[in-house]
Amino acid sequence: MIIALDLGGVCADVNSDIMRDELLKRLMGRFSLAELAAKEKELRRHWEAMERGKLGTDDFFDRLHRLSGGLLSAEELRSLWCSQIRGPFPGTFEAAQEAVKKGHELVFFSNTSAIHLREIECKCPIWELRKGGVYSFETGFMKPEPEIYACFEKEFGQPGVFFDDNPANIAAAGERGWNAVRFRSAADLLGVL
Repeated sequence: MIIALDLGGVCADVNSDIMRDELLKRLMGRFSLAELAAKEKELRRHWEAMERGKLGTDDFFDRLHRLSGGLLSAEELRSLWCSQIRGPFPGTFEAAQEAVKKGHELVFFSNTSAIHLREIECKCPIWELRKGGVYSFETGFMKPEPEIYACFEKEFGQPGVFFDDNPANIAAAGERGWNAVRFRSAADLLGVL
C-alpha cells in the first residue's frame, strides 16, 4: 500500500513563523503598522510563488532582502528560512520504519520549496525511506487545489492512506475519494498499520 505523507507537521517538525516573526521584529519601529502588514502580505506572496516554483530560491532571498530594507542580508534570510525545519517530527520516523517493514511504500506529498526539501533531506532520516514525492514547487499547484492531487494520482495512483495536519488538505483529498487522516501524532500512522 502507498502511504502519502505531508512533510511539515507530519514528517518534519516545522515552525513556519520563524522567518516572519524575525523579519517583523527587525522592521518594528522603522515602519508603520500598515506598512508592516503590507510587508507581511508581500512576504507571503513571495513565499507562495517560491513554493509554486514560480520564483527561484536566490530571487526569493533577494526580494526578502529588499523587503527588509537591507536590514537582513540574503544569507541571514536563508539561514532563518532553513531554521524553520527543526528536525524530524517526534515518532514519525519510527512509525514509518514499521510501515516499510510491513511492505508499505512512503510517498511525500507536500507544499514546499526546493530549499526546504533539501533541509528535510539533511535533517530528517525519514527521507531515506521514501519511494518518491509530489511537491508544489515542481507541479506549480498547492494543496488543497485539485490539480496537485491529480498529479499525485497520475504518478502513484490513489494512495491507500494520506496523512496531513491541515484540515483543508484532508477535506480536498476526501472529495477525491482518498482515505485521508488528519495527522496529530505518530500514533495516527501506527494506528493504520
